[in-house]
Amino acid sequence: MASIDVDEIGDTRVDTVQIDGVVVMKIIKHCKEKTPELVTGQLLGLDVGSNLEVTNCFPFPDVNEALEEGEGEEYQMEMMRCLRDVNVDSNTVGWYQSTYMGSFMKPGMIESQFHYQANIRKCVVVVYDPVKSGQGHLALQAFRLTNKFMKLFQDQAFSPDIVTASGISHGDLFEEIPIKIHNSQLINAMLHDLDHRQVVPKPEFARLAMTSNTRLEKSLEVLIDESEELIGEHHKLQYYHRALQRQQQQQQKWIQQRKLENAKRRRNGESELPEKGDESDPLWKPIPPPSQLDSLLHQSQLGYFCDQTNQLVGASLNKHYMLSSLHKD
Repeated sequence: MASIDVDEIGDTRVDTVQIDGVVVMKIIKHCKEKTPELVTGQLLGLDVGSNLEVTNCFPFPDVNEALEEGEGEEYQMEMMRCLRDVNVDSNTVGWYQSTYMGSFMKPGMIESQFHYQANIRKCVVVVYDPVKSGQGHLALQAFRLTNKFMKLFQDQAFSPDIVTASGISHGDLFEEIPIKIHNSQLINAMLHDLDHRQVVPKPEFARLAMTSNTRLEKSLEVLIDESEELIGEHHKLQYYHRALQRQQQQQQKWIQQRKLENAKRRRNGESELPEKGDESDPLWKPIPPPSQLDSLLHQSQLGYFCDQTNQLVGASLNKHYMLSSLHKD
């Protein structure tokens, strides 16, 4: 991986992501049309101080389409050139992707966001969940990789000892940036006019709807699947430690035998043999430690699922308590 000055990039921070309402509608339309396929796209806009303004976007070509090498990058450059010709913001400020039930913390997503942040001082990845949004809650979140994780990922140093020494945990991978949806004055005037004329019917009891069992079951299913993946990573680490301990014991036994042999050779006036074997010998060949990147991702994803399930169940409990009080009255 190319060397990148992460410290210089880390000097810039993003406090708020302001997204135009039209951009939000474009993202929702693109993700909904391609469901259940996962899609991605480019975010365009400006950075003003510590705020990031997203004023436009466009989708990337479908991954299932047959594209020649470099054709995807050429498409992006052509789109940005066309937007610049018509005087539309063409500065890249990140990218967006769809997800299913919040399962977006994958190695491919990490690598893409790393390259974005390494080359663009201010950028984010916006994640949209069409399934969760179908339940009446806009599931739109913006994330950045933390500076600590950027340095670790650049070196690709994810051995157990290095990860432990760095002090990084699953909560240090991402930082969520608050999203603010912005509309022009004309759109605000139109929405106010529609509300005043009551063109859009107002729901009366939508906010009192209980959480469906299906959604809770799906949340618990993905939680269980992620737990099993994390257990698998722990088994790999345990196997590594057992293999390392077994190798060290065999090496100590080999060294003791070699010392006894050298003592005998000294008594016979013969030259001593080296007391350390060659790495070409399997006994002395270092055992590669398993990467802890997948383990960190599974832990981070598991924490995200727990927070998501907690919010889902917590809202339902509040509604149950409120309705119980109404029934008593």
